[in-house]
Amino acid sequence: MKKTAQTVISADKYYTITAANGKVVEVADYNTENGAAIQLWDYAGEEWQQWSFVRAGDGVYRICNRFTGKMLDLIAGGVVDGTWVHQWEGASGSSQLWVLESTGDGRVKIKSNLSGKCLDVVGMNQENGARLQIWQDVGGENQTWTVAEAKAVKKAAVKAGIKTGLEGLAGQIPGLLEVHVYTEALPSSANADLMLDTTFTDAEALKGYSTHPAHVAVANGKVRPYTAVRTCLDFTV
Repeated sequence: MKKTAQTVISADKYYTITAANGKVVEVADYNTENGAAIQLWDYAGEEWQQWSFVRAGDGVYRICNRFTGKMLDLIAGGVVDGTWVHQWEGASGSSQLWVLESTGDGRVKIKSNLSGKCLDVVGMNQENGARLQIWQDVGGENQTWTVAEAKAVKKAAVKAGIKTGLEGLAGQIPGLLEVHVYTEALPSSANADLMLDTTFTDAEALKGYSTHPAHVAVANGKVRPYTAVRTCLDFTV
């Protein structure tokens, strides 16, 4: 008989909630406000991608974001198919109550205790930024989730990937003369992990770089998933 491992939920731990496509549930743009969107994104080890399960009854939980401290919540307490999910400060309302139902293969369905409907990916979207909703249980892959204890992402590997990706744009983008990524800062520069230094022929080349498909692919795949704070200074010499 095949055996599968099922995560045991502990009150003092944080977890990732991973879709069938490998992307995790997160608060969009690490927004701390009530009403912030809940979406899927590549896991980057960030706190806004990690959740605690706060017991609210026998097998019933509030799902709390580690970074924002707010709960997974149904917009306007909706119960119909297609009701989107957002975050909201903790409240006694049943729109924040969820049940984990085992699928027997190590995964779970996350069901609204209010409506009985499943946490579901809107339109079965496979891309970063896919929104979440509730929908009647149809047994689809877009309604199954893996809940696992959150793991750290090795920062050195992330920085190396960013450096390789951005410096690899040399020769691909018109007007981009030089591109250097510095990842080894002095201890006195502990407020940043890396710096990008680029030189362009003119301001128009800089504009073209920002929207060039090769740059956008690197930014979306290697940079943005791991970026918490970004500061930019453009200047002419």
